[in-house]
Amino acid sequence: MVYTVEFSEWKEKTIKGKIKALSNTHYFKQKSKYRDIILPIDDLKLEEGIVLDYAEKIRGEKEYKRNQQHLVGYHFIGIIKKIKKDEHQDIFWIQGNKNRDSYIIFEREKIIKNWDEKNKVMQIFFDELEKRYNIKVINHGIFKNE
Repeated sequence: MVYTVEFSEWKEKTIKGKIKALSNTHYFKQKSKYRDIILPIDDLKLEEGIVLDYAEKIRGEKEYKRNQQHLVGYHFIGIIKKIKKDEHQDIFWIQGNKNRDSYIIFEREKIIKNWDEKNKVMQIFFDELEKRYNIKVINHGIFKNE
């Protein structure tokens, strides 16, 4: 059985968090646009996102600074399994940077292949999604919604 699903509309969100390093704690703000689909299989969802802006500060600083700008343009799309309320596991996904057209496809932390062309890797991803997980996305918008 093949499940035919559609993405939600694009939404924006800002994620705030902290990263503990050996000498300092860094706080970050990441603005992204994303869309998702709740899948009819075992607490899975398909999510796509693009990082629009990234800033961080060190504990004690008042203002966030726009650094780590290599993260701007980071693009991912993949199947995510809900483990607990705020805990998820990536199952099958691609990630890369839409500004540099460099992508990698993964399955459970194992690199499957590197690609340099976004449209090619996206088409391969959706083909593999249908073949491996019986999920067909009908409005993936590979050539639009950039």
